[in-house]
Amino acid sequence: MKLLLRSVLIVDPQSPWNGNVVDIELSNGKVTGIAKEIALQKGFTERDCKGLSLSPGWFDLNADFAEPGEEWREDLSTGAEAAARGGFTGVLLSPLTQPVADNKASIEYFTRRSEQTVVELIPKGALTVGAKGENLAELFDMHQTGALAFSDDTNAVTNPNIIKLGLLYTRDFDGTVISFPHEPNICGKGVMNEGVQSTYLGLKGMPKMAEELVIERDLKLAEYTGGKLHIRTVSTKNGVELIKAAKAKGLNITADVSIAHLLFSDSELKDYDTRWKILPPLREDEDRKALVKGLKSGVIDAVSTDHKPQDIESKKCEFDLASFGMLGLETAYPLLQSIFSSEEVVRFMAIQPRQAMGLEAPVIDMDQEVNFTLFDPNLKWTWTEQDAASKSKNSPLFGREFQGKSIGVLRGKHSVFF
Repeated sequence: MKLLLRSVLIVDPQSPWNGNVVDIELSNGKVTGIAKEIALQKGFTERDCKGLSLSPGWFDLNADFAEPGEEWREDLSTGAEAAARGGFTGVLLSPLTQPVADNKASIEYFTRRSEQTVVELIPKGALTVGAKGENLAELFDMHQTGALAFSDDTNAVTNPNIIKLGLLYTRDFDGTVISFPHEPNICGKGVMNEGVQSTYLGLKGMPKMAEELVIERDLKLAEYTGGKLHIRTVSTKNGVELIKAAKAKGLNITADVSIAHLLFSDSELKDYDTRWKILPPLREDEDRKALVKGLKSGVIDAVSTDHKPQDIESKKCEFDLASFGMLGLETAYPLLQSIFSSEEVVRFMAIQPRQAMGLEAPVIDMDQEVNFTLFDPNLKWTWTEQDAASKSKNSPLFGREFQGKSIGVLRGKHSVFF
């Protein structure tokens, strides 16, 4: 790839060029020139980027691409396409595949496929064998093979000793345990947030306590072990307060929140639209506001899409029977920029997610590796089912007009523009 981007606005708080409109020259996977004006050299392709912005490539912490085992919902190719269209150059994938990604060979499956796409596909390794919550999986072997962190994902671990052992074991090689704060025994057959809305709709509720008890438990385990803990998809006001108090103690913890929980509340379920049925469930508006505040203040470190494709049979049914999950990758940026500045979006969606996982974030500067997202913060567009790259169509946002769109992704020697 030999590319010259003309008149692009740099949005990168880490870069000395942040806030400047420049020409940027990319060659053989590296930045070879940045200046107010660069002469076009032979063999380079020129692209006019007036009105566009360039940032470090966006990185998602929670996505389910369903392969291997459930390719009718999604596969690595369609998932990577959805990620690229959403502006992501890296995605941390769920281990809840068939078979579960709980050993060296299963991790190698993802790392080999990652070499074939502009989007880096990074696997989480399952914390326990088969993600059953009983025995620790081969954590060190998976780490050596490329697993970035360890979690049973939405298979909530109810045995605190497993979390304790995982935190102790991963401490030796600077690994991260990801906790999904959900106590299924308290939630029972709940299908949405427990509150006024669930009472009004006549649906079984999930109390916020089911999340907060697990957060409190795992924070105490992190304090006891000194291990690195990441709490995923925080959804309650009290959960934010618990994390704030733990960070004040200096614990080695990070947390993320999904975009859906930042933008929407349980009032969206008033029409029994199963596409809004997600886990953790959408909470009340006071929780949503607390999550936004927590992100702005640094209590919550990053934003995730929680991309969870589901086929039509899993969603077009009674609310109680419908599967949890909604698409998230392709609409992440316009939703987030509707409440945050471009620089905040880049911090929450590109820099801090990587830092939470112990990775260095890309920097837009001379001689740096190419790992960037090109986006238009002003472009207005409407998302339709026909436009969706994902195999599944479980999003309630089809037909909405958005402002802000990814225009292209560039990683290494590869680039894709839309």
